[in-house]
Amino acid sequence: MLVDRYGRVDPDELDAAITDRTILVSIMLANNEVGTIQPIAEIAEKVRGHRGVLFHVDAVQAAPHIELDVRSLGADLLSIAAHKLEGPKGVGALFVRHGTHILAQQHGGDTVLENLAWSCLHCNKPAGLRRVGRAPSRQSSLWATMPTNRIN
Repeated sequence: MLVDRYGRVDPDELDAAITDRTILVSIMLANNEVGTIQPIAEIAEKVRGHRGVLFHVDAVQAAPHIELDVRSLGADLLSIAAHKLEGPKGVGALFVRHGTHILAQQHGGDTVLENLAWSCLHCNKPAGLRRVGRAPSRQSSLWATMPTNRIN
């Protein structure tokens, strides 16, 4: 798809580009080179009009600068990276909206969660992250220090 001179995706053009073969639309929320912030809520509304199409928001560049509310954004999937929040490289998180059916690519371990928790604690910003999946047999002391989190 083409973007306008400001790097903005036109939601109507995107809507017209979705076909019966489309299974995923992935849009970068904020561009780190030109500063464009995409109209994510409008795009989500267009994508929801197509049955079976998932909407992913790449919020890696936006996470340190913009409040992320997955409900208002309308994303099925949203990804962030810890290194943008002063955390370790190679660590990230994927929000998956309840009821979104995707196959797990890995099974087991709480390591990624604890690394992400570490990164959020060290950036001095409220994380608001939620653990998805099975409840751990024990809560780590690190996880317990993050009062905005909850275990599902």
